[in-house]
Amino acid sequence: MFKSVFSKLFSVLLGIILICFLALAIVQTAFSARYWINDKEKLLTENARTMAETISENVRPMGDAEDRYVLETDRTSTVPAVLDALAKSLDADVIITDNRGVVQFSSPTAEIRPGGSISSDYLSKIDASNQYFSFSDLGGLYESNTYVAGVPYTRNGTVVGYVFIAAPAKLLFDYLLGNLSIYIISLAAAMALCSLIAFGFTKRATKPIRDMIEASKKFGEGDFTARIEVEGNDELAYLASSLNNMATSLSEVDSVSRDFIGNISHELRTPMTTISGFVDGVLDGTIPPEKQEYYLSIVSKEVHRLSRLVTAMLNMSRIDKQTLKLQPKEFDLTELVGQTLLSFETRIEEKHLTIHALEDSDDCRLQADEDLIGQVIYNLIDNAIKFTPKEGTITVSVKKQDTQNIFTIRNTGEGISSQEMRRIFDRFYKSDHSRSLDTTGAGLGLFIVKSVINMHHGEITVRSVEKEYTEFTFWLPNSQ
Repeated sequence: MFKSVFSKLFSVLLGIILICFLALAIVQTAFSARYWINDKEKLLTENARTMAETISENVRPMGDAEDRYVLETDRTSTVPAVLDALAKSLDADVIITDNRGVVQFSSPTAEIRPGGSISSDYLSKIDASNQYFSFSDLGGLYESNTYVAGVPYTRNGTVVGYVFIAAPAKLLFDYLLGNLSIYIISLAAAMALCSLIAFGFTKRATKPIRDMIEASKKFGEGDFTARIEVEGNDELAYLASSLNNMATSLSEVDSVSRDFIGNISHELRTPMTTISGFVDGVLDGTIPPEKQEYYLSIVSKEVHRLSRLVTAMLNMSRIDKQTLKLQPKEFDLTELVGQTLLSFETRIEEKHLTIHALEDSDDCRLQADEDLIGQVIYNLIDNAIKFTPKEGTITVSVKKQDTQNIFTIRNTGEGISSQEMRRIFDRFYKSDHSRSLDTTGAGLGLFIVKSVINMHHGEITVRSVEKEYTEFTFWLPNSQ
């Protein structure tokens, strides 16, 4: 099931907020309980001491026993009224025992009759620290545990009995439940407010992602004009900017690919039409025998042109798939350049070009793939002749420098603009100037040249001054 980033992020934020509130509720409940218990201990103990001071004047010896005292509770005594009022104000039980723990009197709420006994363990704890507070059942006196504070009361410096005040645990539960009710109401209001804030934040945070999805759909449909609005300076902004750059690159590649298809179609159609027409003319006798050799030479040139185009496309495919393998052997680079120049003799003469070739050049023997390097040199000389105006000049040199063999070719002419030089080696790319001068190229030559030089661990560069010259230079190491 599809789940959007928005819903995931919104759910996570709400989950985090809820967990934080629940953790806060647990902590608050624990602190509230501890506060209530500490407060209750202080309250019960202080009131037990007050009660002890009140009743210490209302005790008398029990018979002849010097160590037994009994609490006066006749009609003249104020003890019963004070006990009853204290028990009601504290919502607790008040119990008074003698010095042996036998219950002598208790508040009406205690439902404990005189004669009951409190364990000596509790009494000894009171004697040890002069007070006692715990959560207990007072040795079975209560059916369940209660919060009990106990203090002694004395007569003439002698402990003659004990006062216990017991508050039921239900008071703590009622206190915590009241706090929890308030907290739940506050939590509901806070969750509603946080949900609105989280919704708005999540909606805003995921907007770039939604924009990217919409733009990506358009890119997939071939519409590269869509752009994503870039806001901020974070990872999403960087991703949006990258997608915009990708769209620009895809648009350029798409445009170049369309031009390439058009160029290739023209490249294939034109020579094939020429070949087909002249061959048919020879076969059906339209072309007389005395002119057949001339037209067959044109057919031969067109066949070689098609062969070069197919070879370039195959090499490009092999370069992309990394299946183009080098077959290095030793040869003389200067000699290869001279042989390649001779193959352009006719075109050079047709344009009346001045050639300064291999003057003061060195013998440069190296280990490389002679066929591929020959294609590189052919493409560079072919480009130079295409873009050199009539009666222009081409200069070719080969130099050996340390461990490098350097080939340079310069031609006069229009040159290349600085904007176009950065893309001159891209596949399918043809500059605006070259489109008018080179109507037979497919934009693969310089891409293959750079790829072959890189495969030989060399480097090729281009320099140009508009309206003056263009110069290509590559170097190759002595051996591979």
